[in-house]
Amino acid sequence: MTKRIFISLSTAIFVSVISLPCSGQVLSNQECHLYVSVEPDRSRITGKAEIKYPAGLSFLLTKSLNIGKIYSDGREVPFIRNSFSPFDNLYSISPGAGLPNNITIEYSGKIIFDSFPKTVSSINLIKSGLVELSDQIIWYPRMLKCPFCLYKLNINVPSGYVTVTNMNLLDRKPGKLQTLTIWDSSEPCYGISVIAAPGFKKSSINKDGKSVEIYFSRLPLTYVDSMKNYLLNAIIKLSELYGSSGSQNLVRVVYSPRVAGGYARSPLVLVSEYYAIEQRGFDFGQARDFRLNAHEISHYWSLADSNSPDDWINEGLAEYSALLISEEIIGVKFSDMLLKEYNEIVASTPGINSILNTKADSPDRELNRYYKPAILLNDFRVRFGDAKMREFIKSLYACFLKSGKATTALFLEVLNDKFGSVERDSFSLALTRKGWRKGGGRVIVKTHIDTVYTGTWAGPLTQAGSTVKFVLNLKLTNGTLDPYLDSPDQNVTGIPISDLLIVNDSISFRISVASASYRGRLDRRKMIIEGEFLQRGGTYLLNLTKE
Repeated sequence: MTKRIFISLSTAIFVSVISLPCSGQVLSNQECHLYVSVEPDRSRITGKAEIKYPAGLSFLLTKSLNIGKIYSDGREVPFIRNSFSPFDNLYSISPGAGLPNNITIEYSGKIIFDSFPKTVSSINLIKSGLVELSDQIIWYPRMLKCPFCLYKLNINVPSGYVTVTNMNLLDRKPGKLQTLTIWDSSEPCYGISVIAAPGFKKSSINKDGKSVEIYFSRLPLTYVDSMKNYLLNAIIKLSELYGSSGSQNLVRVVYSPRVAGGYARSPLVLVSEYYAIEQRGFDFGQARDFRLNAHEISHYWSLADSNSPDDWINEGLAEYSALLISEEIIGVKFSDMLLKEYNEIVASTPGINSILNTKADSPDRELNRYYKPAILLNDFRVRFGDAKMREFIKSLYACFLKSGKATTALFLEVLNDKFGSVERDSFSLALTRKGWRKGGGRVIVKTHIDTVYTGTWAGPLTQAGSTVKFVLNLKLTNGTLDPYLDSPDQNVTGIPISDLLIVNDSISFRISVASASYRGRLDRRKMIIEGEFLQRGGTYLLNLTKE
């Protein structure tokens, strides 16, 4: 097995589950109670969603699932279905006299491997022996206007299956044929991830108010006991590094009985048990498994949009943090070996994109979002010392937490504050260069909107043979920018966007309710933004003309 295979990262998609206000409004008291029954042998899910105090009358649901009936305040009501993307349908309820107090949605269907793009399907499927559903797919109704909800989940799985989620377990009721577990979120969050499989065993440890839970099937108990001690030390050291606990002092690691994929939904970390078993046959095998787990735990502090060019912050900081923690817990010999491998891969791989222009499905993804940023950050540590670097990371996370997001512009501002403009410009250049070179040139990152962008932009978006009009509104009201989207062909207005970033003639933003993002480049002569709409591994041409 080659070195690259050793440290190659499984497909991983991350979404911050920190409770943030919906764009342009204060969090409502919206609640979503889900009653779900899963039949793994039939790949089937049957559910009912009761949404209390809904923020709107439109919601999304994956096309693999079908709506049975919808009730509004106890009365059955008609609904309209539109294609929102190749993966999701948009459902709208007739407004009537205003927002109801309760909406009840009955739905059912199959979730199988071929339902989704390959980047997501291995962690979103229902099959005999495994139920795994991340919030990357909309496997339950998600409100369009305000996807953040206070969730409660009642889920039935076959008897013998053990269910784990990213929420709090309230009750477990085993039955002869089915086992019911009841979960809730302690505060409004973006979504629910669920895994269930037969034969899961649990091992846990608690110390100084911090806890680690590990769920596994085939790994030896001695291996798991050793790993949970490593992870407990990791969460302590990561909390010290960032100056805050990003996991409410809990780590819940599940070794899923499948080959690929790893992702984090605080406090949940899902990784491959097959990978851990395979690595046991090599030198530093458990250390490599620990490094991967530490990388995922570091994502508890991720605040950048995973569907945008800023995702390098999530992955780069996680990889660098895992490197630091591995050095402290495993030893310098292991961390030096990892750094050497990173540098060998970067030196021997001709990248075709810059770090900022690397797409989620690009072959350069690991190279540009993981290894290069980790090397750049470690270079600062070598030149300025460990204490200065830890001070920078703590200040960086504090800045991200205060703003509620992590962007390249904010990263560079903090870097400038701690290390000076020369280092900032050098790092900026490294982010935008295709080659792996340092020095020369300057890249100016704007933190305000250029007035040439203000106004309304529109263009046709074609997905799966269907074309709809896409409208971007960048309007200034009393000096304050109010960005949002309209989809007139679907009779939807005021779709919130976030993380708007303008870098010279480049523009990017996030559409969290659709798990999508947009990036484009302005042609000032033609007044056209030539760009791409990205959604769950798919990339679609979307050029916008100023109206």
